Amino acid sequence: MVELQFEALAERYDRAAGELLEQRVVAAAQFLRPRGWRALGHALTDRPVGLVQRARGRAGHVRLPEACLVAVTDDEVHLLTARAEPGCGPVPRAMRRLATWRRDAIEVDAAAEVCGTKLTIAPHDGGRVELHGPPSELTARVVRELL
Repeated sequence: MVELQFEALAERYDRAAGELLEQRVVAAAQFLRPRGWRALGHALTDRPVGLVQRARGRAGHVRLPEACLVAVTDDEVHLLTARAEPGCGPVPRAMRRLATWRRDAIEVDAAAEVCGTKLTIAPHDGGRVELHGPPSELTARVVRELL
């Protein structure tokens, strides 16, 4: 019974991401931004640091929302903004793309933590993205596909 519920939930996440991407999604799950004092410090210094980096010719980074959908396709990894759709339960509706990377152009690291999984996506040509996934089979499914 639990296996059927998981499969139905996984299918709903995959379909939500696939509708926006218009391609088959292998695995999708919701991840959260890191929180804490370090994140607060970055938020406070982001504006001046961002101005200095742009003056030096460096590209700005993607500002992630509190929660985002990580969708894995055969060739790419996508970060999507998502919003819960009224009346549809816990499955979000994908709204827009935040970032897309080719799977062969990134390094992925996943580390188990007390309250879930820390996922780090490091593109070869840009800044890395750190996300935290809740302790669930959906998170594990995305991590398995990425590694």
